[in-house]
Amino acid sequence: MLQNSNPRETFNLAILEGAKFALPTLRVHVRAYAGERDRGGGLCFALTDTDNYRVVYWDALRNVVVLGQVSGGELHELRAGGIGEVAPGWHELGVAVHGDRLRAYFDRVEVTSITVHAPVLSGQVGLWTRGDAATWFDELRVY
Repeated sequence: MLQNSNPRETFNLAILEGAKFALPTLRVHVRAYAGERDRGGGLCFALTDTDNYRVVYWDALRNVVVLGQVSGGELHELRAGGIGEVAPGWHELGVAVHGDRLRAYFDRVEVTSITVHAPVLSGQVGLWTRGDAATWFDELRVY
């Protein structure tokens, strides 16, 4: 187990090396188990470098799923969808990319979606957490 105590501005990435994906559909099982300032985690995609990519994440403290963009190392929340109180344990988080349309899923239910100004280009994918969030991931799938 790895514990971290990073400041809120820190984004922790685990990138799937050696492959780029165009218009991916991603799914991962996620379990948020600790974090005082941040709890939860998600998926990064369309990653060109560690400062520029798209993200979908579960914020377990706010009970929302967020579609966002990291540009120049700064997170911009594009759209959030409420999911209500969630039982502790494993959950499935997903995102589907279709051109300029992003759809976020939590436990296989669409939570929020957005049309972005520019189509999502290909890039690397990976796992993402923020600040002091301690999160387990399992069964990352790329379609």
